[in-house]
Amino acid sequence: MHMHLVSKTRTHQLVYIAIMSGITIVLSVLTNFIPFMSIFLIIGLPFVAALVAITCDLKMFPIYLVASLLLSIVVDAANFLNIIFYLLPSLVSGLVIGVTYRLKLNGLYMLLAVTFINFIANFVIIPILDRLYEIDFINYALSLIGLANHSLKTEIFLLLLFVLALIQASFTYMIVSEEIHIVKGKIEEKYDKTSLIILTLSALISAVLTFFHLGLALVFFASSLVLVIYQLIYLFAKSKRYFYITIALITFMLPISFILTERYGTTYLSFYLILIVLMVVIIMVLWEYIFSNKEQING
Repeated sequence: MHMHLVSKTRTHQLVYIAIMSGITIVLSVLTNFIPFMSIFLIIGLPFVAALVAITCDLKMFPIYLVASLLLSIVVDAANFLNIIFYLLPSLVSGLVIGVTYRLKLNGLYMLLAVTFINFIANFVIIPILDRLYEIDFINYALSLIGLANHSLKTEIFLLLLFVLALIQASFTYMIVSEEIHIVKGKIEEKYDKTSLIILTLSALISAVLTFFHLGLALVFFASSLVLVIYQLIYLFAKSKRYFYITIALITFMLPISFILTERYGTTYLSFYLILIVLMVVIIMVLWEYIFSNKEQING
């Protein structure tokens, strides 16, 4: 049974917001009683917030945001950290999902937008953790995987933080894409040629940042890698022959990047890696040109 979009009358929207705020608080409070519920909250709560952003006027979203935060403080003030670590980032992620959906952006861009929001939220929380628990959270986290003394520990931590944000966003996206039908919605997931431009920009940003901040350069390299995988999935469906040629070229280029890293050090690591990404861009442009010519010939 499908749920119709909420009425555009202000009263109906306020009632809907009140209901969704209640659901939000219930989910938030359950984290205190059910083990690992916080994981579901991080993944699933953005979907609840996204429904509000999609079905109600965006100018009504601040009401939902404030109501959810205030109710959470009143009902669960003893666990104020849940609001900072779970509730607020999830609400913001839900807003981003709603906005990207309203703009009819491709699902790829929704995923990347939520990933960067999660990344920023996770990064902002770190100083709070340091002050509350009087620890160096970055060193503590890296010590768990034996990298606390690595020369690039800060850069590695930023990269791992982005990967964590991507995993969070991926699970959230899967829930949204599977359940968006309850508001008779659908996320656009067809291949978007604009992604090649986005990939090029991401790669160039990574290359430039290499000379200023290697950690952020690696973060943008990771986002470029997501876009490369997107291109390869499309290419595999379009032409397995060209896909395998591209994979072969990537495999050939990888040792070159490692040789450059070994010879000149890790200072410009992301720059060496981004060369592979730029090669993929050039190859994809070539394949698209070939596909276009074939379509014209075939009429």
